[in-house]
Amino acid sequence: MNDKDELIKEVKEALNELTGSAKELSSLSNPHKQNYFKILKLSENEIIHSRFIAFLLNPQDNHGYKDAFLNLFLMILKEKFKVEIESYTNPEWVRPEQKLKKNKKNLGRVDILIKYKNDKYIIIENKINADDQYKQLERYNEAGGILIYLTLDGRKASKKSKGELSEDDYIKLSYKDDITKWLQSCIAHISNDQNDKLLLLLNDYLEAIKDLTFDIEKKGRLLPILAKYFEAAFKIHDDVKKKPNDKEPDYETKKIISNYINSLKSYIIRTRFIQKGTFLDELCNAIDGELKWETKDNKSWLKGWGFKFYKEKWKSKNICIEFVFTVKGLRRCIYGLGRIDREKSETLHEFQNIKQHFGLWEYKQMKKYFNWYRDVLFEIVKYKKDKDSLFGEIKSIVQEMITRVDGLIKNETDNNIIAE
Repeated sequence: MNDKDELIKEVKEALNELTGSAKELSSLSNPHKQNYFKILKLSENEIIHSRFIAFLLNPQDNHGYKDAFLNLFLMILKEKFKVEIESYTNPEWVRPEQKLKKNKKNLGRVDILIKYKNDKYIIIENKINADDQYKQLERYNEAGGILIYLTLDGRKASKKSKGELSEDDYIKLSYKDDITKWLQSCIAHISNDQNDKLLLLLNDYLEAIKDLTFDIEKKGRLLPILAKYFEAAFKIHDDVKKKPNDKEPDYETKKIISNYINSLKSYIIRTRFIQKGTFLDELCNAIDGELKWETKDNKSWLKGWGFKFYKEKWKSKNICIEFVFTVKGLRRCIYGLGRIDREKSETLHEFQNIKQHFGLWEYKQMKKYFNWYRDVLFEIVKYKKDKDSLFGEIKSIVQEMITRVDGLIKNETDNNIIAE
């Protein structure tokens, strides 16, 4: 059996297991065939989620159940996260998309804000598809109260969003587990009442959330399999795109594999390139024991994404070696000198008044690896490290530029000593 056949076999087995799980979940869901969240394509709209959750949490709203839904939500916080909820049972108001201020300082617009007396809050930052904003959670935390980061899978907030916050400073809630459990509790609470419209709406919403989170579960199962048979996955993708034939054996499975190719690219970068202990860590170890790297996870790999290298002693000059993709999708990679912290303007005097290109000075294009297509990802998967590989080219560039940075810092230091 060749790699293509092995890949198809393992994907089919995983899908069969997942489909069984999905049917089991579906049996607990809405008995009505029509789902208004799906019909109106609202299930991926972050604002709709925030407004509906805020509606349920608000004791003053017209759902007719006063603080019942809020108390069920608070019980999840108490049971799972040991939150002391006694002082959070009687809010002044609950509002979606609400500005948050502290001592007249604007801290940002919160997705769901629950306000209590004495300026205490429950602050819910809701993330469906949007990327984290700069120091968003850190800013919100200044207001005090309970800070919640709500995502489909309960992931940690990025360093970009949490800033200097620790993992203990905020609560990680998931739609997959926590919101699902809460909605099931809400449905059980009203199941014997005659409020058919709200019961239908809650069931529809629960089903829409299960669909959203099931896709995450499916990706989690399939992407490691596709990465294992990386070349075969791309060959199947090519076959489906060039000669689509729904009469072909296993065509539906092949089509699913093809549909996950873009997700596979992101998975490779995340798990084999920027994850601790992989490509960038090994690169730093191979170049210089003092060298560190930094990047941000970006699910869409937008224009401007990249990674940087620096030494601890360079921080005082806020200078680093940086690689940036100037076109979305890991294309047109350039490198040069940049700032470790782009929020700070301080850097070497030589560059203070010089214009940057994508945040870089003295930039150049990568030669062989200007665009990162499948052959580059294949090298990352296979951990190729010879001098003609991606690993070898980045290593050579960084070694050369370390000499450049150390020289610039030394010259500036010497000039400062002379001036004194």
